[in-house]
Amino acid sequence: KDWCHHTLNFDQPDWWKLTEKKLPIQNRSLSFTYLILSKVAKPNSTSWARIVGDPLKEKGKTKQLICRGPEREFFSVLKKSKKTFDLCRGDLIKIPENSVFKGNEVRLSD
Repeated sequence: KDWCHHTLNFDQPDWWKLTEKKLPIQNRSLSFTYLILSKVAKPNSTSWARIVGDPLKEKGKTKQLICRGPEREFFSVLKKSKKTFDLCRGDLIKIPENSVFKGNEVRLSD
């Protein structure tokens, strides 16, 4: 259902605008995904995640969509934990070993 991707707004060059006029849809942003390659298999590769969503402020917490596997997951921080993070789309984060998993959320333990 989800495709882990990043979207950027950019100044379209003239050739892009001309090409887009011939298409049935117009998209003012550029979408792309990340490809991670390694010559050596990494054990427990799910301990790393890419931030692919904007911060969502909810009652008692802030969460952001992450990409690290086939499931839809969010990295969340509870307000009562007093921890703050300044994470941006595209950031690569290491999921702490002591994280708590609640539904589709990966939360830092207190």
